[in-house]
Amino acid sequence: MADGSTVRSILTGAWRPEPPSVDCSADELCRVAPLLASSGAAAIAWRRLRDTALAGHPEAAGLRDTHRRNTLQAARLEHELRRVFTLLRSSGVEPILIKGWGVSRLYPERGLRPYGDIDLCVSPADYARARESLNALDDRSCWVDLDHDEVDRLDARRWEDLYSRSILESLGDTEVRVPCAEDHLRLLCIHLLKEGARRPLWLCDIALAVEGRADGFDWRLCLGEADPQANWVATAVALAGRLLDAKIDDTPAARVAERLPAWLVPAVLRQWGEPFRPAPPPMRWQLRRRPSGLLRALRERWPNPLEASVATRSRLAGRSPLPLQVKTYLSPKRVRKLLRGGTPGS
Repeated sequence: MADGSTVRSILTGAWRPEPPSVDCSADELCRVAPLLASSGAAAIAWRRLRDTALAGHPEAAGLRDTHRRNTLQAARLEHELRRVFTLLRSSGVEPILIKGWGVSRLYPERGLRPYGDIDLCVSPADYARARESLNALDDRSCWVDLDHDEVDRLDARRWEDLYSRSILESLGDTEVRVPCAEDHLRLLCIHLLKEGARRPLWLCDIALAVEGRADGFDWRLCLGEADPQANWVATAVALAGRLLDAKIDDTPAARVAERLPAWLVPAVLRQWGEPFRPAPPPMRWQLRRRPSGLLRALRERWPNPLEASVATRSRLAGRSPLPLQVKTYLSPKRVRKLLRGGTPGS
């Protein structure tokens, strides 16, 4: 957990126009630089370190180079995003972009917030047509994802409502449709918890969205009235306050931050102290290559407490999350998905 705490220290306030000074030793940087790189937080970490004595350290140079690559890649991805929106609109489909560019555009510099694919939501009635149009685009340079549990499965809000509140943002000569600020923050929070808060960059996104919200931001709309989703959103915002010192004192999450479950912060820091790994390959393939690796394969697929809470649609509460982890691990849906590959909700 010590390395997770160092990651936390380096990323605190890193999204702000003028980030605070950072206290980090060369030894600590050597230990956590690979963690920052694997989780996608290298560029934003470089922003905190570039005006310090550590800027010339070899590990910091790697973070700097990642920031440069991200900046160059951003132009390519923005071009691809414009092309995809134009294509779908020509097919009569109006998509909504979530995450990705919709978040990265809010950061104070280009290249701080990398994204590798384009996450779109479309009307259920337009899904097949959108998929057909995208499949016909053979020269795509990135993946377009139309399936999002945080929209389709884990939240009860209707597509019509999400669309009616969405807004258009300019990207060059193209207008990109994104959720309103309240809906987008809600989606970011549910996504963070669904994925077990494994990437600290996702919590930076939430801190940025909270601190950068406009006057009149409607917390009742963002939180909603139904649990467990209202609990999830408030807890994710409270985590941004507790771990990254996001300014949440004037939000409903301030009260939640005072009584977070005792297991929650340690569980997140343990994740941040380990290299980020993508979903493991199908279990049958893994065991075919190495039959003796059964125990390791099973251990790799154990859900963390946050993932299990969301998978079982449970509030993040003070009780031990172990029963929820066992229930999630042994659920028939998860067993089927483990055999096919990936993780539930991925």
